[in-house]
Amino acid sequence: MVVSVEIKRINVDTAKEILGWGPGNGEDFTFTYDFENTGKPQKILLSKNAANRPFNLNRALRIAKTMLDGRWAGQWNSASKTINGESMIVDKDDQIVSCAHRLVGLIIAQHMRNQLEDSDLPPKIKIESVFVQGVDPQGADTVDQADERKLGEVLFRRGLFEKYRKTERVILNRQLAIAIRLVWVRFSGQKLAGARKFTFEEAIGFFKAHPGIEKCLVTMHELNQDHKKSISYLMTLGVAAGLMYIESCVWDPFKDKIPDNVLKFWTDFAKISAREMKSGENPQAGALVSVLDRNARAADEKYSRDGVCVLVARSWHSYVKTRAMPVDRLEKWADGKSLATALTIKTNRGTYELDFLRFGGPDRELEPGEERNLIPPESELENVEELEQSEPREKKKRGPKPKAVESVEPAEPKKKERKIKSRKDLIVGDRCIVKQPQVGEWPGEITEIEEENGKPAFYYVKSLEPDDDEAVYTCMAEWVCVS
Repeated sequence: MVVSVEIKRINVDTAKEILGWGPGNGEDFTFTYDFENTGKPQKILLSKNAANRPFNLNRALRIAKTMLDGRWAGQWNSASKTINGESMIVDKDDQIVSCAHRLVGLIIAQHMRNQLEDSDLPPKIKIESVFVQGVDPQGADTVDQADERKLGEVLFRRGLFEKYRKTERVILNRQLAIAIRLVWVRFSGQKLAGARKFTFEEAIGFFKAHPGIEKCLVTMHELNQDHKKSISYLMTLGVAAGLMYIESCVWDPFKDKIPDNVLKFWTDFAKISAREMKSGENPQAGALVSVLDRNARAADEKYSRDGVCVLVARSWHSYVKTRAMPVDRLEKWADGKSLATALTIKTNRGTYELDFLRFGGPDRELEPGEERNLIPPESELENVEELEQSEPREKKKRGPKPKAVESVEPAEPKKKERKIKSRKDLIVGDRCIVKQPQVGEWPGEITEIEEENGKPAFYYVKSLEPDDDEAVYTCMAEWVCVS
């Protein structure tokens, strides 16, 4: 294999030859631009750029402006009298590795120059560059790592998501890059904010060890498409897919199938967000939708990705334990302070940390002297106590009791006491007992009743337990009993 290197002078005709420039047709095109000044952009196909990263027209437009402004090194109107040494690279099959945006920028710059009647610019624009030809295509992923090449662009070259159109493949590869980084950072016990950048080699190696991330992204993408793009409205698809993968391998490594409970949680989440399902049918997913919907509508102070991770973690654990999750309590866990202590539970064997976002998973290496804090089997998760780690509430000082004042008005006749024999007699304002599976009994007051087919289906119950801060929970009808 022979690699040639030369200083090449390039004009529009040479650029088009290197690019494989030609008209696009239907879905087979690289970008659109109005070169004919008709007001309607034409489709352009770059046949020799097919194996390269996705083409970005805005990047080429910036380069064109740079050339016209005299800021392209080695140009006739540049302060630099020599080229900067950056090379244009073509592989042994004449496919572009790195130069598409610069060459298209040159062609657009020439088109812009042609529109100028009175200009100091020369009529024909040319540039010089180091031109390398004949490299091995397998080395293309190592190019431009210090420039603007992104992980999503490297993944795009691997031919993933073949059944989708090119525009969808570009988006899916970008989201896949987000998902891979999220899982990688979380499996190493870090926050997303401030985590170091990992190299393409690390990312590709990690992806090969965790191919299930791609399956989770495809599943999340299809759920999003089937339910009015309700997921991407509330969070980035790559974040959702990464969290789905982590949920899928909390207790076991991923085994080519998304667990049924994980799939149901996210399906219900999408349906509730799309208004195709009542939030009471999955209170935990419903609470998550409510908080994220409020966040999506906020003008500022939106949750960070770490905050979204905490919200999903809390909702997921409540879902696994079949414990209702009130919206106001869920919001308390969205701040950064609570990220490191998302959930701790007690069993008869001791205390376990169950925050899957910090649990390293099967691939994390232990630090010297560190012991694996194993997650207990699901059979031990019955009758567990959730330890809410929040700041202690300040006790309000009570003033002296007011003196009783004798009433001069005649006493009202006593109302006849209403008899409550069964659940069907309960109304808003009544006190009740909630018998919640795996949690136990607790007293409450009904604040709202949601009916289906004329019968109560869900009760919104305010907890009357002293330490529960009057939180309102969504309870299934069969849990509610007469006190």
